[in-house]
Amino acid sequence: MSDKFQISSLYTCTIETDKAYTTNTICYFTGSVWVYSVVAKVETASNISRNFCDPMLYWYSVILVSLVLFGLVIKCIFLLVISMVYCKYENRTCYSHIINESLGEFV
Repeated sequence: MSDKFQISSLYTCTIETDKAYTTNTICYFTGSVWVYSVVAKVETASNISRNFCDPMLYWYSVILVSLVLFGLVIKCIFLLVISMVYCKYENRTCYSHIINESLGEFV
């Protein structure tokens, strides 16, 4: 009985974590679109303006979003390079009998 509760609790925790991750991802991309779309419109000097935003807050968000986006791009490039190197140098001799059995009649 306790095992089932632990599995159910773990499954619920995983679902909640996935929901939080999805929500954070959606908020990040929505915020990124907003931050980059108002660069030309934002007023940091005149606090009377309708488009006023505190300069420290706005430039902090621009730099933070840019750094996170840069990090994501670097990670994607790194994973792509690692995958290409792995595929190039992977030892496939252990799969040769499976490939010959599956493709033998077609080759």
